[in-house]
Amino acid sequence: MVSSTEDLLQYAKINEQGSILLGKNTVVDGYQHGREIGVFSHIHKDHIELFTYAMHECSAIFVSPPTFDMLAAIEQDEKGNLSSETYFSGRHIHRLDFDTPIIPKKYLRVINPKIEFSDKITLKKAHHILGSSQVLINTDDGKDIVYSSDFSYPETEAIECDVLVLDSTHGDPMFNAVVDSQSLENRLVEHVDQEIEAGNPVCIRTHVGRLQYVMSLLSQKLADNIPFLSTGKNKKLVPIYTKYGMPIRNIIDSKTFDGEEILEGGFPFIEFKTIPESKSIAEMDKRSVVFHLGGQFLGSKTTIKQNLGDHKNYYLEFGDHGNYSNIIKYVEKCAPKLVITDNYRSAWGKKLAENIHKELNIDTASQP
Repeated sequence: MVSSTEDLLQYAKINEQGSILLGKNTVVDGYQHGREIGVFSHIHKDHIELFTYAMHECSAIFVSPPTFDMLAAIEQDEKGNLSSETYFSGRHIHRLDFDTPIIPKKYLRVINPKIEFSDKITLKKAHHILGSSQVLINTDDGKDIVYSSDFSYPETEAIECDVLVLDSTHGDPMFNAVVDSQSLENRLVEHVDQEIEAGNPVCIRTHVGRLQYVMSLLSQKLADNIPFLSTGKNKKLVPIYTKYGMPIRNIIDSKTFDGEEILEGGFPFIEFKTIPESKSIAEMDKRSVVFHLGGQFLGSKTTIKQNLGDHKNYYLEFGDHGNYSNIIKYVEKCAPKLVITDNYRSAWGKKLAENIHKELNIDTASQP
């Protein structure tokens, strides 16, 4: 029996807070009163902003092992020096390995007899940042529901499903740059190395996750005597990336005496910052050459450009999200009967839903 769109809409929903409701009792990247099973797909702010609420609301929360470690690092006090296992000891957050289906009922602290807990959960790699996950729910009545979260394609496995809840970050055809990641990484290293050789300090600005990846990349490619500077959460995640096979050299805290001395000095260095962080003195004095590693800077024409009005600013598209064409290919490969586009974390959800329906003849909805 073929389910109608109305029937399938009962299996997935995005609420007004951006929480993803899947199956009978799972909530992803948020919380919903009455939903006792929580999952968090990765550590980006727009996906974990309701993590504390979920800690109180959910009886069990599941995350990939790298995400477990990074959440603990983020949640600890600045003075905290505990391992992730120690920090989360006695709590209801659980590591869930990729490709390992579970029925989460046995993990619940208190089982509510009025609620069914028969859905099966599997995390699948999303190739966005370290630990990022797609979420697959198999219901006891035979429906397969997938939340893509943020993903890149074709690196990310497309999962055949009945209902697909879809990231819409690049949900407009103007976001169609074709990214050759290896070539772009080589060009970044080349540009950074040239600036360092010329005696110029460099600032790398991008989102958490990509920032640590680039720290590891440049650690391996540049001379050991080039100081690396960063602060806060950026620095706290370094040991976790090293643990999972991406070694990073010593990072000097830019807010310490040593860090400030380097920032104000006349020798080259590399400073690592997230996009919203305030400018350092080297940036304000326009001594730094700034590399913005983005997602939505360039549109469809190129993956790297130099700001013509300011030769000290470069913009690079690194493809952490699927471009528009690859989103369409991913959806086609998943072959869902219904696609729900995320209109909370992106302004393009509604347009993407319209285009998928037009191009692939698949029923769609945009939520919230």
